[in-house]
Amino acid sequence: MKARTLVFALVLVGTFLVVSTASATTYFRFCADWLTNYTDNGYGEDYFYETGDNLRSAQFTHAKIYRKSGAYWVQAWEGTLDSDSCTGYISVTASTDYRLYRYTWLETADSKEVYVMADDVEWEPTPVSEYWGYSTGAYLFNGYFTHDFSSLSMALTKETKIGAVMTRLLGNGSTLGYLSNHITYISTDNAAPTQVCTGTMGMPDIDTDEHAVCIVGEHVNKKFVIAHEMGHKIAGMNDGPRRGDDGGDHGVFGDTDSDERCNCDHISTDEGHCLNSREHFGKGNAEGFAHFISASTFNNRSQSTNNGGFAYYKRVRRPSGDNTVPNYFSPPYQVDLTDNETWMESECSVSSGDSRGTEWDWLQFYWNTYTDGADWITIDKIMDVWDQIPRYKAYYCCAGTSCTQWWTDPVGCIPPAVTVCRGKPWSDIWARVLVDSNLTQGQKNQFDDMADAAGVRY
Repeated sequence: MKARTLVFALVLVGTFLVVSTASATTYFRFCADWLTNYTDNGYGEDYFYETGDNLRSAQFTHAKIYRKSGAYWVQAWEGTLDSDSCTGYISVTASTDYRLYRYTWLETADSKEVYVMADDVEWEPTPVSEYWGYSTGAYLFNGYFTHDFSSLSMALTKETKIGAVMTRLLGNGSTLGYLSNHITYISTDNAAPTQVCTGTMGMPDIDTDEHAVCIVGEHVNKKFVIAHEMGHKIAGMNDGPRRGDDGGDHGVFGDTDSDERCNCDHISTDEGHCLNSREHFGKGNAEGFAHFISASTFNNRSQSTNNGGFAYYKRVRRPSGDNTVPNYFSPPYQVDLTDNETWMESECSVSSGDSRGTEWDWLQFYWNTYTDGADWITIDKIMDVWDQIPRYKAYYCCAGTSCTQWWTDPVGCIPPAVTVCRGKPWSDIWARVLVDSNLTQGQKNQFDDMADAAGVRY
């Protein structure tokens, strides 16, 4: 990708004059990247690690070229930008103005789509015009040329920051599990007309018709947060690890664990979950999986040069033996993806069959399952494991009985009073993996070995 000055929120518009001889055949393509600046660059990741303002590929972004014809603008080209962040070539006419519109609407050839919405904008990309003047003069053109928007000085916006992450993610969509024929709407405003964004960060609402993800406030400056929220969306597409319906809130058992290394009091007393908090199986698993998708977006699974890095966006509790004040590391916190922390086993009280885990341990379990050795497991197969386990996050039993059945609905209870149980222990999950999954025996061993090494077999 060539170095270019870009960009702009929902649409980029450029205008220039072309003068040529009647005999010359002149073709131009028009190019514009995403302009980005994140606060979580340079934490061991392989991609997007450079700090400061950086130009990123705008591949897959919808764009249009218009040509001035008398008093009107006539569309001359429509499509998506290529891997060089450029339109296709068009034949240009002498002494004619041209205009490029670029939207924050991304679409791949196999119909993976993302719409990034600005404040108070309905679920469609709305053009916003902005002009740029090209110096006039007599030029002779005969051939193919590229026009970069190198003299633009456009505002850095939250839409451009999100757009660049979406280009990166969609470019690896098949690897990361983003399915064809799926649309994601990303809102950057918690007062948007659809009112799907309800918090300072917002979470994906993957069960509604809007297929909405919300990235608001300061979190648009954090690429790992943006990709994390998309991790939840990807899990929803594939019926993979998801947060809902395991019968409990985020946090430590839902009780008041006296060991603050296993809760989030170092952030605030009402913080729902964090990297080191002991959580119900479904919750910790789902959050760890979203961290994993985020880490996979910006790291090469072969990891020939380092262990891979993930920048966590909340305070992280210091381990036992570290009495430094304050008792936490400030964000962004660099997480080593390969070397298992085994935080729950090391810092928390836990027994076999507790059906508990920490986001930290689940993140490293998934990364090592995905990257380690000849029996590494692709992301789609990882999600297929959970798809083979009916509603592993929640199951029901009749009131007054023990939770021993894999029921997806409380059928058969007389009277129809049910209890929602809080998740299966690892031994039950593993039994289903052995029977139902499409993994090879080597991959089944990998799944179990990595779980044991990461400390999530509970």
